Amino acid sequence: MNSESDPAAEMARLRAHCDIMAEEFVRVCIEEQELLHIVKPNLLRMQAITTGAWELRRLEASVKVKRLRRKIVMIQSHLQAGGTIQPDEIERQVAAEFAEWEQRIRTLDAEVAAARHTLGNLMNDDDEAEFKNLHRELVTKFHPDLAAAAGPDARAVWDRLQDAYGRHDLRELRALNLFSRSVALPAKRLGTPGLLAAEQERLAGLVGEYLRRLVEIRNHPPFTLEKLLADNSWVEQRRDEISAEAALLSAEAAGLEIELMKLLPAISKVRQFGPN
Repeated sequence: MNSESDPAAEMARLRAHCDIMAEEFVRVCIEEQELLHIVKPNLLRMQAITTGAWELRRLEASVKVKRLRRKIVMIQSHLQAGGTIQPDEIERQVAAEFAEWEQRIRTLDAEVAAARHTLGNLMNDDDEAEFKNLHRELVTKFHPDLAAAAGPDARAVWDRLQDAYGRHDLRELRALNLFSRSVALPAKRLGTPGLLAAEQERLAGLVGEYLRRLVEIRNHPPFTLEKLLADNSWVEQRRDEISAEAALLSAEAAGLEIELMKLLPAISKVRQFGPN
């Protein structure tokens, strides 16, 4: 018998199609979350430990050069104006002007240390598999685009799930899974072919939207660096480039320190300068 003349067969076919689209929606939704909350942070951490330490040394050398140049300019300006130079005051002014740069150095240093710590304490394979399975189950049950109108408990589970996933918190997912068993969700009432067809079309539209977003995400850093960061030869070449730049800056700083020392005899009431 043709399914088009058999209402029950047609309903079964449409329900099966809706189930397929719902499964695909969960897949692409989870893929987006994984890219943004797991892959991206890990790529940034990998970038920090592969080249970040070298970039930190380059930044430190660059800031040192900038500070020395600024001190020299300030001293020369005072000398040309014939005024009295107060080295301590110059130190305070330079420190204030470079406070933001020093904060950048501390931030980058902290990022490198945090990246090493996190990548050294990742979940084992069993915990990672459990984490992914629990997340998929909870997304399938509580995603607002899949669940029927739900009460505050269901919304609370979804909000906490988002937070726990972003923190990669397996313990919280276990707790949410246990709690979710007591949360009742009303079933969607799709009792006609027209409603089922409309649901299938809605889900297809959502899947298409997520697929476009996935392409957009992968076309931007740090995802564009994913293959490069896994390429040891590229990493070594990049480190060598950054190290060469840092060496040039260090050599420039050494020359500026000599220039600064030559200015000291011309300063009245000279006091020892602090760190460069």
